[in-house]
Amino acid sequence: LHPSTMQYGNTINRWYQTNDLKHAKRKSLSQTLIKPTHDIHYRPTFAECLSLLKEISQADECAMDIEVMPGFQVSMISYSWHDKESVSIPYGKGGWTLEEEAMLWHHTAVLMASPTVVKIFHNGIFDTQFLLQNHAIHVAPPVDDTMVQYAVMYPEFRKGLAVLSSLYTDQSFW
Repeated sequence: LHPSTMQYGNTINRWYQTNDLKHAKRKSLSQTLIKPTHDIHYRPTFAECLSLLKEISQADECAMDIEVMPGFQVSMISYSWHDKESVSIPYGKGGWTLEEEAMLWHHTAVLMASPTVVKIFHNGIFDTQFLLQNHAIHVAPPVDDTMVQYAVMYPEFRKGLAVLSSLYTDQSFW
């Protein structure tokens, strides 16, 4: 946002900019840039994928997001079941054999059907219907949706994941 928007009475833009300035002030109190540390499993092996999907299926909750490529095919599903651990599992063109891909989808379906794991989405209306319509995977409750929850609390604010992560985390923009 351009800084002049604070002058023109738009209280929502003023709130965003004030929040950014508070964030900058807090970060400026240290002479070193402290970045959050995460254990991100990117491009895991097939064995690691199976192991991690089984581990996630035992978690209390898991944040997840699907990425869809042109042609309405899932390219990746990312999972985070711990505040410092996540995995991005490629599907479709992930380099798996047909049997491996089928096994990954099976374990994905088992996780999504779990009645004990809270599945947390951002814009879960899209993700859950896409999985059901295109992969016959039903996402069973309990399900939370951060976008819907934020829209209920702050209906006039933007609710995109990039905005929320900039407001509430120290994660750099991806």
